[in-house]
Amino acid sequence: MIDTKRLFIRPLTYGQLLTYSTDSTALESALGLNATSGCISPGLKEAIETAMLPSLADEKINYLYATLWVVIWKKENKIIGGVSFTGAQDEKGAIEIGYGCDEEFRGMGFMKKQLEECWNGQKSNLRSVV
Repeated sequence: MIDTKRLFIRPLTYGQLLTYSTDSTALESALGLNATSGCISPGLKEAIETAMLPSLADEKINYLYATLWVVIWKKENKIIGGVSFTGAQDEKGAIEIGYGCDEEFRGMGFMKKQLEECWNGQKSNLRSVV
């Protein structure tokens, strides 16, 4: 888990990801989080089912690069979004990520700013795909 000033960014295990894809409120409850009004977008659900879960089942793949990382706002103890990688680092050490934030939490400086903080200012190696 990554701990920033305002957020926890937590990778989901295979079982947690499976739960999240079928019932996000069950995952929130299991993690001791407050319920959100957000729901999983059809695109994220498809990515979980067709790419992430099969990759997590492959023991040769580092699960940290294959899973969804949920973004939890400490103040509200809620999942406000998610982050995923498009694979491991390339030969230059760059890594490409995709991220999304539930609509009610957009524009509050959570995602890009906080994600850059996670990589300790290594913005040059952080490429984002929104």
